[in-house]
Amino acid sequence: MLNAYGSELPVELYIHICGFLNPLSSPDNIKTLVNLSAVDSYVRAIVARLSIWKVLYEDRYTHDVPEKEASRRQRFGDDWRGLYFERRALDHRALDLVDKIRTEIPGRAEHALVLAKDLSFDVWDALYEEITLPVPPYFRSDSDPCPDEPAAPHALPRSYWAKAVQGVIARYWAVTIWHGAAQNHLGIKMEDMLAAWSAFFGWSPHQIRDEFDESAEECRTLHGRETVWDQDDPNFDLRRACDTIIDYMRSQDWIGNAFDPDVDEYIVNSYPHTLLMEARDFPLTTFSKTWIFLCLCNHLGLLAYSTLVPQSDTAVCVVHTGKADHDPLLINLASDTSFYPASDLPVLKKFLDENGYLPPLSVRWFFLQSIKEAARNFTLYNEHRVAEWSDSPLDRALLASHAAQCALATTMIPSEDTFIVFPEGMADFLPLDAHVILLDALLFKTSDVVAVNNTHVEAVKQMAKQLEDLEKLVTRPSQFPGHDLGTIGKVVTAQPAQGDKGVIIGWTPSRDDSEIVLHKVAFPHGVEYWRKAELEYAGLPKEKALRLHNMLPQFGRYVEDVSFSEVDSEGNPTSFVLTAEMKTLYPDDNML
Repeated sequence: MLNAYGSELPVELYIHICGFLNPLSSPDNIKTLVNLSAVDSYVRAIVARLSIWKVLYEDRYTHDVPEKEASRRQRFGDDWRGLYFERRALDHRALDLVDKIRTEIPGRAEHALVLAKDLSFDVWDALYEEITLPVPPYFRSDSDPCPDEPAAPHALPRSYWAKAVQGVIARYWAVTIWHGAAQNHLGIKMEDMLAAWSAFFGWSPHQIRDEFDESAEECRTLHGRETVWDQDDPNFDLRRACDTIIDYMRSQDWIGNAFDPDVDEYIVNSYPHTLLMEARDFPLTTFSKTWIFLCLCNHLGLLAYSTLVPQSDTAVCVVHTGKADHDPLLINLASDTSFYPASDLPVLKKFLDENGYLPPLSVRWFFLQSIKEAARNFTLYNEHRVAEWSDSPLDRALLASHAAQCALATTMIPSEDTFIVFPEGMADFLPLDAHVILLDALLFKTSDVVAVNNTHVEAVKQMAKQLEDLEKLVTRPSQFPGHDLGTIGKVVTAQPAQGDKGVIIGWTPSRDDSEIVLHKVAFPHGVEYWRKAELEYAGLPKEKALRLHNMLPQFGRYVEDVSFSEVDSEGNPTSFVLTAEMKTLYPDDNML
């Protein structure tokens, strides 16, 4: 850009002007910077050099695929603007695929597989933005920070499918990690293997690492202690450092609760996100205490692992500095926490003297132990007992069952038909998992599975195929001659009135009597099946709409918004605007 005298404006002036265009304060400033880049090559070169691109990149992108990110950093060097727009291109590709999944039923599995395998955590942050889109006003609480912000187009289904895609990305990663752990690959870390359990609940490994980092930082400053963590500092005391970690674990109620293995197993006791981030009132298993302690040690820079005491089944934690003149410290978390130098146990001292180290337990050992814990937790699972810490125990049970079976399956060769059992309700609750997780990530990872004449594999293929077969999925009233059917998308309550409002989302013949047609109704607590005579059309007060939206995970799969084309005597809407999927599945009822 030339000034009045025909020469370029000084670089410093452009940098000063652009300093007022902070993209973090307003998205419009990004557009302004992009427009400036289009002025000419001189201005474009200046804009590309701005330090704000690095700030913008690091603010927007908290997740990535480490190998791919390292490659990008090598290619772009200090060109943060180029790196930013490289990631933005991936975001656009991902959101285009998610939109196709939302609007087109055939092809969903193929699109989801690209997202899970090729794009993966590189697009996690873009999906999160979709999940947090502003929803229609009728589904906003009074405490919404932006009550007047316009709703994003198709916000509810876009949010639902973005969350569903995040789920398959996380679970695909989890199964891949478990395959490596089952084969004892050296590159698999214990913390990632454990984070994979939380991935089945939609948590990314990055989020679990962040939680451990935060816990480690809290541990550093526990009660104002001045514990020395630098092992090169002459004041470093390994025993004091371990004492501080144990005291921090007590402050978090991770240690100190009496545990009875016959009654105190809880369905998600071994899941990191439950123990690190959620309120709970159940005691931890020794296994959970052990891996929490080891992870905290590693995040605090201490070398820690577990070993088995020879001639016993006791696993103890080993913490040491790596220096030959320092005796490793052993911590037993099985009952009351006890510390003792490794040299106190003659059988360990002999091995230590002969080899210079104590043998660590492999990640495979920890993986098999985690499966054992998950299976025992699930076996003793009692729906009523978990009501106090879970708003949706059935959803947790389904995901915990799915995780335990997938973990166990990675340790097996699927040559028999009893390889895995589908969690009931998977097609509704996890619509992308059949092909992406069960077929590709799980079954096809075993080299001989394709060659095996396995009826189980064929059953999974058929299940995945049926989820996209419109000839079988599309339902019309003409398929139920002589029956009075409720309208898809209508608000109903069940009789006798149970208080909650629901929405009719389908019809199906009864399993017990094909002459009886049941209505599939989505309520806040889950999907139920009722006869038409047992349902009553109703209006939907806003507080009931909020309850549906907040409690039913798949709510956005069915509806876009409420419709005020018809209202009850109090002005409440009596029907919903259906999603593109629902309009495809029930074409003759598309009246809204």
